[in-house]
Amino acid sequence: MREQPVGIVSFGAYIPRYRLSREVIAREWQEPPAKGEKAVASFDEDTFTMAFEAASNCLEGLDAARVRSELHSVFFASTTPPYHEKLTAGLLATALDLDRACRTADSAHTLRAATSAILSGIDAINAGAVGASLVAAADMRPAEPHTGAEISFGDGAAAVLLGAENLIAILEGHVSINDEFLGTWRRDVDPYVVQFPGGFEGKVGYPRVIHESVSALLGRLDVKPIDVTQLILYSPNPRAPQAVAKRLEMNPKNQLADALLGEVGDTGCAQVLLSLARVLETANPGDRIVVASYGDGSDALLFRVTEAIASRRNRRAVSYYLSRRRSLPSYGKYALFRKLMKTEPSEGSSSPVILWREVKQDLPLYGEKCARCGMVQFPRQRVCVACGAKDDFTDAKLARRGVVHTFTNDYLLPTPDPPTTETVVNVEGGGRVLVQMTDAGPEQVRVGLEVDLVLRKLHEGGGLKNYFWKCRPRD
Repeated sequence: MREQPVGIVSFGAYIPRYRLSREVIAREWQEPPAKGEKAVASFDEDTFTMAFEAASNCLEGLDAARVRSELHSVFFASTTPPYHEKLTAGLLATALDLDRACRTADSAHTLRAATSAILSGIDAINAGAVGASLVAAADMRPAEPHTGAEISFGDGAAAVLLGAENLIAILEGHVSINDEFLGTWRRDVDPYVVQFPGGFEGKVGYPRVIHESVSALLGRLDVKPIDVTQLILYSPNPRAPQAVAKRLEMNPKNQLADALLGEVGDTGCAQVLLSLARVLETANPGDRIVVASYGDGSDALLFRVTEAIASRRNRRAVSYYLSRRRSLPSYGKYALFRKLMKTEPSEGSSSPVILWREVKQDLPLYGEKCARCGMVQFPRQRVCVACGAKDDFTDAKLARRGVVHTFTNDYLLPTPDPPTTETVVNVEGGGRVLVQMTDAGPEQVRVGLEVDLVLRKLHEGGGLKNYFWKCRPRD
């Protein structure tokens, strides 16, 4: 067993660009206006693509070779994975271009899936089985129209890299409580999350279990409530965590962390990691942070921030994404994104054979470099387009940024967010790709526009999730 401290090495987050005002939702159902807005995943996003972006942000700036040599454990946490029977953590590890000798596991079916994954990752490191573990959590929970859940649920993702070296936050201890309680659930036949009416969970389940786990944690570590700098609690609504904080003898105004309910919404199992990422952006050495999740029990963890936090502040984390937003103009657009209305299917074609054959090209984005003339080309093919050399290439991993070389706006192709903008992008460092643009209107596109390449869902042809790269304007 490892004796040295373990904890967080890096962190990242992702919040979709689209925002839906709660006033728009209330107006649709002729209800009194509600405050704030929620983040809405675009039609080409799902929990995998969001988790991938959060994980990429988490690993950005780290030594790639060292990450590949030490990171042999990847966990994906979600209550809404892309597939009911297929490993998403393996898909994530492949897209991140990690070593194939990598343990992958999905943590699912509960709102505390993310903290459960963190504890599993910590256990693997403590046992000496792996040098580092990556945990990425994402959720986009289905909410029934014209309900409180539709008002409160939002979409988002966060990721943490766990290890035993270069720690920005040391795990001082943790407590887990199991509690069989039916307050919120979703069966395989339920299209939406089900909540028992009458406030039963908010009165009997949530406050009792959260208080029990945090109290046990502080008692075990002999930490006084006043010594906690930030208290991060899963928050189904703004009032519930405040009552728990007061019962724990903490000051909600000074110690209770923002759950981002007003700006992003309730992001399910990703919520506490998003709040943790937000806190770490401004944390100081010595700060003590309690993270407590909720769902069929509770996990409570205590972290102490180290001097190394200064090296990981400039991240694409919560503040970055809160500042980049695009309003959804109508409830109808949201309904199309969420497939609440039946439309004529317009899907491409694919097969498991194609996806397997092109996996290195399509997910970690590898092209090839001609050994004779140095030309980088994509997609991969047998003949060099520059010098005509045949079968004489080495792998070339393409950069994730570039410049629009040319484009066209297609108003005829069926899409939930017209038009479809097809772009040719000159990739930084070599290579040229034909990709669609996302998260942008036609007025934003121009030749010479700097863009980032992002992994998105291209279509669901053949009953499969077909992922490929798109581009979006660089901020």
